[in-house]
Amino acid sequence: MAMTEPGQQRSKAQLTADIRARRRTALVVNVRSRRGHRHYPTVCRQLHHAGLDLLDLRPVADPRRLPQALAAAVDSGADLIVVGGG
Repeated sequence: MAMTEPGQQRSKAQLTADIRARRRTALVVNVRSRRGHRHYPTVCRQLHHAGLDLLDLRPVADPRRLPQALAAAVDSGADLIVVGGG
């Protein structure tokens, strides 16, 4: 994984390589949002097919619970947290 200095941005290729290197993934989705609800199963499948280990899945129906879901995802030991919906 390539590290960058503060204030520097990674290229798209570097970012893609870093994401692929980080296999343990948490997914947090606001399924109350129209797109979040509709795309959640597809995103799970796509992440799995991309070779990511879905360590922690958190479909959140109550947006007020998003902060707790995000905190739990951080505590899950995942290397990568994917967040979506709304």
